[in-house]
Amino acid sequence: MKYLKHMWKDANTGEFVTEVNFQGPKKHPLEEYSGLDVRLWLKDNDGLDVCISAVPDDTTVETITEGSKNAVIQMTEDEYNTIANLIQEMEVLEEARSQAEIDGEHVLAVEKHEARDAKYQEAKNLIP
Repeated sequence: MKYLKHMWKDANTGEFVTEVNFQGPKKHPLEEYSGLDVRLWLKDNDGLDVCISAVPDDTTVETITEGSKNAVIQMTEDEYNTIANLIQEMEVLEEARSQAEIDGEHVLAVEKHEARDAKYQEAKNLIP
């Protein structure tokens, strides 16, 4: 299994979407990466949508740069696992925040929300 970070593609032009305010239809680069298994969705530090996916070992993954962005780049398994674990921790914190709100524990809810945001920022900082 190989892992890669990729951006969405403009469904009309086939170009990778590297602008924050893109409004057109988007698609995953399925034609280029047979067996693409999108596992995580998040925004990078510039607010661009990125996906982290897995592909079979025999799939060629080369870095594709669009402007100043790596539209596609291979990741190590450790990089993938670290980001995936942070996202999972973030989801647990969000559930705890929600329960704290239901229970009327507003201070705890704010603490959980801030911790969740910190995990998300940490994950974003690790995106290659």
